[in-house]
Amino acid sequence: MPFAPGSFPPIEFVSSPDSTTTRLLLVDDNEEFRSLLATLLPRLFAVNIVASMGTPAEALDYIRDHEVDMAIADLRMPGMNGIDFIAKSRSLKTGQKVILATFSPSPAVEEAAFAAGAAGVVSKSEMQEELAEFLPPFQTHSE
Repeated sequence: MPFAPGSFPPIEFVSSPDSTTTRLLLVDDNEEFRSLLATLLPRLFAVNIVASMGTPAEALDYIRDHEVDMAIADLRMPGMNGIDFIAKSRSLKTGQKVILATFSPSPAVEEAAFAAGAAGVVSKSEMQEELAEFLPPFQTHSE
């Protein structure tokens, strides 16, 4: 059952990151998609999902007060699109990377995203393979 945008409060995840783990912020108005990413990405990559926000405004507030290494942001969101979010988040924290995620990547979207400061653009339908370029793989600890 789909959820109305903004029907859930932002989620802050509590875990214990180490120095080799990327602190990742998810920004997408689709709660189900964010939940899927929050479950899947830590199993595939060395990431700590530090927060999951439904609007760019919530995410910008979070970035002002917390350390984030990378954000994955949807292109189409109410109130502010992902490209504008990239520019605003990069103005707050210049060292932070932002990946734009979209179901409809195009040369025009990629050009606008990179002009705003995106580290990359990924297709939501091929996200796992494309994120491998930006995130370190999950490593099992052997003795």
